[in-house]
Amino acid sequence: MRGRIYSHWLTPRSMGAHSMEWTIISSSVDDVDMMALALESILPEGVEIEYENVKSHHGAGQTMLRSRLNRKRDIRGSMSLVQKGLWDSILETGVESRVDDSKFLHARLDLQRFVAGEHVLASRPRSRHSVKLRIKIECYPGQEIIDEATSLLRRYAEMAKD
Repeated sequence: MRGRIYSHWLTPRSMGAHSMEWTIISSSVDDVDMMALALESILPEGVEIEYENVKSHHGAGQTMLRSRLNRKRDIRGSMSLVQKGLWDSILETGVESRVDDSKFLHARLDLQRFVAGEHVLASRPRSRHSVKLRIKIECYPGQEIIDEATSLLRRYAEMAKD
């Protein structure tokens, strides 16, 4: 270890995300396979989708599709597969309202447009039919969570496909 310089660990370029989670809840009349295909389109090869049969608050059957990414390579891959407009929209609407006390950034994407291949924010923040995205922001003492989240999204907005 002697002689190695580790100062690159603290540079903004190395900051990122600890984890990322995509979730879609479908009703019994939705096309789960179509939703899974749309979700697969933003997941790197080898990342799996979990299927869980759940009941709604009122007892109706639902299927929850969830993909959890914990490896940095998978997170970077997924973020780079998302269309640039999504990251730009989150930055424009303000990161502050999307970050919680546990350092998660939350976003909801419009489900119908997601299945059609478009990655845009849901028009209503509490939209029931949406794709939920949670990103655990990497932030350490002395750093501001909003700055780190903004830096991460700007970096991927520059790299993302149109």
